[in-house]
Amino acid sequence: YGAWQWLERNPAYLGTHAHGPQAHDSHAHGDDDHDAAGLTALLVDRTLDIRMSDAMRFTPDRIEVRAGETLRLRVFNDGKVPHELVLGTDAEIADHAQEMKQGKAHEPHEHAGGASIELDPGKSGELVVRFAKAMTLQMACLVPGHYEAGMRGKVEVSMASAKAATAAGHDH
Repeated sequence: YGAWQWLERNPAYLGTHAHGPQAHDSHAHGDDDHDAAGLTALLVDRTLDIRMSDAMRFTPDRIEVRAGETLRLRVFNDGKVPHELVLGTDAEIADHAQEMKQGKAHEPHEHAGGASIELDPGKSGELVVRFAKAMTLQMACLVPGHYEAGMRGKVEVSMASAKAATAAGHDH
């Protein structure tokens, strides 16, 4: 949970998401007050590819994760229009959807603690997300009209058994 809170305060580690121009300078990935070298290593348990299409679908549209697991999500926009992938609780998704409907789609804004990435047509990017506790999250594209057309999915985060957590392999 502490790592998730840190990631919320340091969103540059969550991926390449931006709804407007995003500057990438030498300090974008580190907080010199907390980490003198500006480096952080995230141990990834597994990598998953997610494709977004103009059929208004994510593939896969359902992901199962164990609590405590860290996933590298490689996200691909196979379409001809921009798409985004937002992970969040029902409340976070509803709030973000409302912002998008109010015309804030292309203005810089936060995603209320959910992880997200927006990709132009033919582009790809990555999110590294640690799923700290058991819960159900939504996966959504909140570009106006996309969610309503069915561009959504579900992330089921289940409790990890002590045996499964100990035996989990790591993808570096």
